[in-house]
Amino acid sequence: MSLLTEIPPERLGWLRVIVSGYAFFHVWSRLGLYENIGRSPPEMFKGVGVTTLLDGALAPGTFMGLVYACLALNLLFVLGWRTRVVGPLFSGLLLFVLTYRTSWVQIYHSDNLLALQALVLGLAPAAGDAISLDARAGRAPSRERWEYAWPVLLMCGVTTLTYLIAGAAKVAGSAGWEWALGSNLRDQIAYDALNKELLGLQPNEMAYWAYQHPMLMRPGSVGALMLELGAPLALVHRRVGMVWAVSTWSMHWGIFYFMGIAFTYPMHGVAFVCFFPLERIAGGIGRGGRWLWSKVRRRPLSDSPLPAA
Repeated sequence: MSLLTEIPPERLGWLRVIVSGYAFFHVWSRLGLYENIGRSPPEMFKGVGVTTLLDGALAPGTFMGLVYACLALNLLFVLGWRTRVVGPLFSGLLLFVLTYRTSWVQIYHSDNLLALQALVLGLAPAAGDAISLDARAGRAPSRERWEYAWPVLLMCGVTTLTYLIAGAAKVAGSAGWEWALGSNLRDQIAYDALNKELLGLQPNEMAYWAYQHPMLMRPGSVGALMLELGAPLALVHRRVGMVWAVSTWSMHWGIFYFMGIAFTYPMHGVAFVCFFPLERIAGGIGRGGRWLWSKVRRRPLSDSPLPAA
C-alpha cells in the first residue's frame, strides 16, 4: 500500500496536538528569557532569516505582544479551532519569535526543527480534520487520503534533511572524514568543559573521562556520522524510519550525558513522532485504559465484610 494512502487523518491530528503542544510549552517556559531579549541593547541585534526584513530591534512591548499573540494562536491550534486560518498565522508567528531570539548574538540550532515542523503543520489544510474542535463541529471536509499523508511525509523529510546537513558540515570541515576517528569529538567535549569552567559553571564530569580515553570516542563519532549522513534512509521504509528515530534520540541523550548539552526538542522525542503510527499507539492506550477502568468498576470497594454493628 502506498504511503500516500495508508496514513489516516488521526495521525496528522495527533501530530498537530503533540508538536504544537510542545511549542506552547517551549515558548511559555521562556517568557522571562524573551522579556530579557526585548530589553537588550538594540546594537546587539543582528537579524537572521525572516528578521532580516526588520530595520532594527523591535520595542520591548511590541515583541512581547507578538509573543503573547503567538501563545494565543498556539493554544487554538492545539485545540484544532479554525485551523485553516489559525494554522498559518500561528506557525508564521512562531517562526518569527524563534528567529528573533536567534538574532541576538547566539544561534539556537535546536529551535530550527521545531519551527520547520510547526510550519509544515500550520500550512497543512487537513491538520484540523481529526482530534480537533473543527472535527467535533463538523468543519472537517471530506478529503483524499494523500492530503493527510503529505504533511506527515514532509515532516519526516525535513527532519532527516536537518541531520544530513549536520553530518555534511562535519565532513566538510577541517577534519574531513577524520572526524570519524574520534579526536575531533574528544576535542569538542574538552572545549565545552573548558568553556564552562571559564564561565564559572560546573562542567560535566564525564568530559574529563572522555578526554582521557580518546579511543572510546571513535564508536560515538562513527555512529553519529552514520545516523546523520544516513538519515535519508529513514524515508525508505516505515520500520527503518522508526529504528533511525530511536537511535538518533539515543544519540542526543548521549550528547547530554557526555557534554551536558541539551537539544530539548529531539531529546523529548517530539522531533521524531512523525515516524510512528500515533493513531495505533493512542488507540492501544485508549483500549488499555478502558480495560483497566472496567476492572476497577467491577471490583468491590472492600474485600472485607462490614463490621457488625
